[in-house]
Amino acid sequence: MNWLLIVVLLVVVDLLIACGLIAGSLKFLWNPLHLAYPPQTPADDAVRKQRQSFRIGALNLAYCIHVAVDETHLHLTPATLIRWLGGKPTSIPWDAIEFIKRSRFTKSATIQIGKRRVVGPLWCLQLAESDQTSDCPSV
Repeated sequence: MNWLLIVVLLVVVDLLIACGLIAGSLKFLWNPLHLAYPPQTPADDAVRKQRQSFRIGALNLAYCIHVAVDETHLHLTPATLIRWLGGKPTSIPWDAIEFIKRSRFTKSATIQIGKRRVVGPLWCLQLAESDQTSDCPSV
């Protein structure tokens, strides 16, 4: 038997299974955000960073999300590979984001968007925290 053919076949099958699992996770965990919050054009003065890490449930999109932050929205655009697998961009208004907590050990934060908990970089999610504290009356 040709062992090389068997190895190549196993690698191809594994890649197809992995892509299918990622595409299914995107469909059920990421894309509902796109349906609820369609993409908007970021403001010209938006702060942008490429290849940021976000996690929604068990779906960890490490270094796969491009972020733009402006006064009204958190704009999340999946990287090319994630878009090929079905991930769609979304623009979440700040008033739809509830800040939950900062991580003690990493530069990340947890937020709530509807029923979904999302973990992402603190630099962009802390704006949701400051939005909520500014709504509180001063003593």
